[in-house]
Amino acid sequence: MNLRQLECFLMVADELHFGRAAERLHLSPASVSEAIAGLEKAVGSRLFDRTSRRVSLTAHGRAFLADVSQPYAQLERAHTAALARARQRPHVRVAHTPELGQVLLPGLYAAGSRERDSALARWLPQLMHTPEQMRAVEERKVDLGLCWSVTAAPPLASIALREFPVVAVLSADDPLAQQPAVRLELLKSRTVLMTPCRDNPFIAGQMQTAFARAGLLTAEVREVARFDELPLQVAAARLVGLHPATIAVANRMPGVVFRPIEPALPVIACVILRDDNTDPTLSQLLDALHESAASIDLSAVYSWNSQP
Repeated sequence: MNLRQLECFLMVADELHFGRAAERLHLSPASVSEAIAGLEKAVGSRLFDRTSRRVSLTAHGRAFLADVSQPYAQLERAHTAALARARQRPHVRVAHTPELGQVLLPGLYAAGSRERDSALARWLPQLMHTPEQMRAVEERKVDLGLCWSVTAAPPLASIALREFPVVAVLSADDPLAQQPAVRLELLKSRTVLMTPCRDNPFIAGQMQTAFARAGLLTAEVREVARFDELPLQVAAARLVGLHPATIAVANRMPGVVFRPIEPALPVIACVILRDDNTDPTLSQLLDALHESAASIDLSAVYSWNSQP
């Protein structure tokens, strides 16, 4: 049993609806269902009765809710107090996904090196995937989140940094690599590698829509744990990867090439923050992040075969 499972349990118990609970937690309904299933296994009994029309607590679920509500509330109060103490520190806390941290934060660091007395020199990175970032920003655990395309609703807001195309990641000797662009429908008989859908449900939804339009309902999609593993598995197993074009900047590898896909599927690198955040120092960080994103040169991406 873990805190994520308890958080999901309390939210579903409050909403009595998995979809609404997932929306409040910035998770996919499948992730919430998985958490509840794990918790039910841990406590040895079903906590909810579920039908196609309604969700209700079982007797065991009601007893468990009574047992955990107060301790969880105490934990939340302790956490809020700890955050209040942490906010007294002068640093801005910047959450980031692994990839965007790798390609964008060096520019932020360089800007801070040039202006050591400004807010640009007072920030701390924190690695988080997108759903965790959204919760952390909403709960004021971090000041900014740096992630791919999201749909933000109050109290969150998103600011676009730059649009990037999704590209196909291919072995240099793959027949598809001989084409200037790869049409999605050509992947029907191929195994497609992608990073985990749970890391960014928003991009996963975009990809699923694009697959459906291209008739790829029967395509085999395999998830790799991290974006930096994707080119390696493409090269080793002669598979096809799909990922935002920044992968060609961060993960060049001998024998691997990158081709645009058609129809084009753009995704957006963005910043998320609370819509009531009035910290004036954030504008400096946002300007530096815009500059860092704009400086990424993709002009040669599609001709790279990553040979040294």
